[in-house]
Formats: sequence, C-alpha cells, structure tokens
Amino acid sequence: MIRALDPITALCHTPSVINPPMNWLRIDNVRVARACAAMLACTLPLAPASSPATPQASGRAGVALCIGMGEYHSRDKLRWAETDAVAMGAALDKNGYRVICLTREDATVAVVSAALSKNPALVYFAGHCVDSALQLRDGTLAIPEVARHTRFMFLDCCYAGENLAGEGGTVVFAAGEGYAFEAGQHGLFTRHLLDWINRESPSRKEGLVRYVSRRVARETGDWQRPVVGRL
Repeated sequence: MIRALDPITALCHTPSVINPPMNWLRIDNVRVARACAAMLACTLPLAPASSPATPQASGRAGVALCIGMGEYHSRDKLRWAETDAVAMGAALDKNGYRVICLTREDATVAVVSAALSKNPALVYFAGHCVDSALQLRDGTLAIPEVARHTRFMFLDCCYAGENLAGEGGTVVFAAGEGYAFEAGQHGLFTRHLLDWINRESPSRKEGLVRYVSRRVARETGDWQRPVVGRL
C-alpha cells in the first residue's frame, strides 16, 4: 500500500511492515481539535485580505522561530526540511512576523535555546523527532520544553503528535502521530500549511486545521493524519 504514495517519500525510515494508522477520531481528539482549531482561527495573526501583496509591518505579529534540520550524521537525510523552514519563514514574514530562521550549522541546541529565550509567538520545526524530542544538529530539545516558550507550534516531523494533551497554554499542530511524508518539494504537511497561510483571507473560509488535515489525509490514503493538541 505504501507504493501508492509515490512520489511521496517518508520523512523517516519506513520499515518493511507498516501497522495500520491509528484511529484519529477518538472522542478526546475531536474535542481537542475543535477547541484548538477555534483558538488558532481567532489568535493566529495573518495579513488582511484588503492588501494581500503588501506585507504587514515586520514584527507586528511577534517573533516566529523557524527551524529546519535535514542533514543528520546518524539518521536519514531529509531532502526538504531546510527548504521548508525558509519557505515558512518567508510566508510568516509577509504576515507580520519577525522571523528567526535556523538551519544546518545554526540549528544547534545552544542557538535554538537562545532564540527560544525571546519567547517567540510561533515555533515551526521540520526535521526528525524521536521520543517527543526535536532532533537538532548536536542534540535534542524536548517538545514540552520548547512549548514553554511559545503559544503555537507547527511540527512537520514523524511522531511529533504522539503525546499531545488536551490542556496547556501552547497549541501544537503536528504532522501526525506516526509517519510524515515529503511530496512536491516540501513536507506534505508544510505544503498545505503554506498553501493556507499564503491564501487571501476570503479564501480561508475553511479553518487551518481542517484544511491541512483533510488534504494530507486524502493524499496519503489516511496513512498520515495531522493532529492538534496542547502542552
């Protein structure tokens, strides 16, 4: 069945036997998804529809930290992770964020921790995730620790949605509880995030969470289901 996903490739090593995807429509997940989607829709500042080509004043929406890590010594290389971080930074910059973009040799624990000390409004990460920790160039940062410094997190990595809760001050929108995939020169999750963010406001009638989740699930035949929760 995984062959039907071509030209999509896994963001992490795909074993020869893959378990069926988890049922994401648990009652708790539905409740959390609705609450968090409403929160995102109300509080995620984006450029107004009246001037889609005119960027907002830089920093008006706060700081956005975009991290992309694709080159690993001991893990599979991710072809588009760094490109995705740059693209997300550009999209958020146009929507009024002051962007800090860290990739490759800059994506170290020390540099990322220093950026987190600025308490960014939003953190985006594309790369590997293992045991609820983001894999950086020279170490790891636990997702709950990162969440302490921000209000929103977009995580395009495998397993990032495994341990999300229904309570907490940070909204986390993750690529899924299992595998995440790359497709069309982007991570699939990021491609649809960018599509939604870059649309004019009248075209955003469908909320971000629903828009991204439906399209990712459809393109992967339900193998990848984005999840939303809080930490």
